[in-house]
Amino acid sequence: MNCHALLCFEALDPTGATIFGSAEYFAALALIIIAWTIGDRRYRFHIQTARLPVRHLAFHTVAAVGVLTLATDIWRASGWPVPAGNLITPVAWQGLLGALFLAVILLWIVTAFLYPPRFNERNSRHFISVTYRATILGDQSELAHVADAIEQSARNIISIASRYHEAAPDSDRERLSCGVGMLQVMTDPGFCHAAVKAAPGTLHNLFEALHTHTKAAPSMAPLARNVLAAAVKEKKSFLHRETSDWRSGLAAHTQPLSRCIFGNIDTLDRLQHTFSIPNAVDWDADEWEAYLRASGHAFSSYVSRTRPTHSRTIADIFFTLESATRRLQRLNGTSDLLLESDDVRCAKGLLTFIREVSLELAKGPVSVSQWGELNEYENPIQRLADLACKLLFDASGVKAPNDTSWWIQHNTVWTVIFDRHTGDAEPVMAEVRERVARMLWSKISELDYFPNYVGARLLGLCLNIGWVRGRGKGKGRFGSRPERAILRLASAWTVRRFDWLYRYHGSLAVSGFSEAVTYDPGTYKLRRAWEPIATRPQLTFTELAVTKAPEGPAEDHLLTRDKWPEETTSRKRRVPSSWSP
Repeated sequence: MNCHALLCFEALDPTGATIFGSAEYFAALALIIIAWTIGDRRYRFHIQTARLPVRHLAFHTVAAVGVLTLATDIWRASGWPVPAGNLITPVAWQGLLGALFLAVILLWIVTAFLYPPRFNERNSRHFISVTYRATILGDQSELAHVADAIEQSARNIISIASRYHEAAPDSDRERLSCGVGMLQVMTDPGFCHAAVKAAPGTLHNLFEALHTHTKAAPSMAPLARNVLAAAVKEKKSFLHRETSDWRSGLAAHTQPLSRCIFGNIDTLDRLQHTFSIPNAVDWDADEWEAYLRASGHAFSSYVSRTRPTHSRTIADIFFTLESATRRLQRLNGTSDLLLESDDVRCAKGLLTFIREVSLELAKGPVSVSQWGELNEYENPIQRLADLACKLLFDASGVKAPNDTSWWIQHNTVWTVIFDRHTGDAEPVMAEVRERVARMLWSKISELDYFPNYVGARLLGLCLNIGWVRGRGKGKGRFGSRPERAILRLASAWTVRRFDWLYRYHGSLAVSGFSEAVTYDPGTYKLRRAWEPIATRPQLTFTELAVTKAPEGPAEDHLLTRDKWPEETTSRKRRVPSSWSP
């Protein structure tokens, strides 16, 4: 032992006990490096968003412990002197280095696995920067891990955004703006697509929190709209999985995620324009079915209200559904009828939607007469009738071949709308049928003073249907009362005014006729050809004689009316004059 002044030194024993040396350090370091290298991106996201700089702390601590451990082993192996005394023994020194190394490992495990950081005002900058960087790169796998990692922070994000909209415009609001900023970053369509596909739990937590913190709706609205668009386009999303058929299984049958996101009409009305999708016309049948499924949840919540009220969400749904009715016209001229084509499936889906919504309205606490207190743009029954009329108008565009025309016009659309056997939905469907018949007659009678292709095509549709159902005479007890009425009225108008309409504008007059119907202006007769079948081996014709138009220019016989057709008597309910296909 050598003493110098107040310090005494003694040589280390090279054979002393070793509890944490270089060998142990490098072995542990190798395992840690492997774990950090193959670690999931989700856990790296947790480390990056932690309030403490875990990565920097880990690097500097591990580096310092490694240098000190290596220096300690070299010092001891060389037998170099160290200060004498019991303040800190070689074993305690090695234990201290091992404890520091273990603390770093535990800090990493706790942050990445056990207690990941959650979004708050203090670490919001980390969350926003990491998420923004992932959206800029656009890697769907990276976005999926980020969206999944945000699941535990979803409620905090909504809560902070809600407090931002509630706070007065002062310094507190600036501090709470991080919640709105995070929602703006998450609105990115790529992020919404990744969340729909791989992180439905995040969406569930976001919308569940929104039902409580409703003030956050203005900031959440763009995200909700992009989530719906992504859920419709992604064929493996919850909207496509969560169906109510017997093959779906219990989890999908109960539809927990769809109900959480789209099953609260009050929240949807606050979000605004969630169901307004501009490019919906490009969807295929599966995507339209997914959209209708989401719309059905919104309607189920809407009809549960105890009094009739307007809903902007319901108006957006009907506006978007108008894009689906136009597909039927593309079947005109199709030689081979594709019964399961996207266009036919879309039409059938809309007709099923009309019946299901009618059933929900019939079961709800608001009666049909109470719904009538709303104006024509807010009354859901009137909007269902508008949708049915648009389907009929587009079906009228399928005129050839004759089999295709009959199948689309009659079997696919007409019979479903005017069917009397609708079960529990009959109170509402009866009202829909009557409104549809009145609107059809409004457009047909409009030809008297304003000839147009809409009325002409609907007239042709009614003649095509009535000619087979009643052989052009409008008689018989087939169908419902509104159906019989509109077919009789269309036939009577044809007998009275068709020759005049043909003289006024020939191509317009026959624009709604199928290829089996022709008009001979010389004999003033409409002819319907019947193709040969087993019981009718020859081509036959059925004729309908019409009244000859008065002499003189056809323009002189345009009628003028002081009132529109729907206002002729006080006993008849008003039919909206603003309806258009």
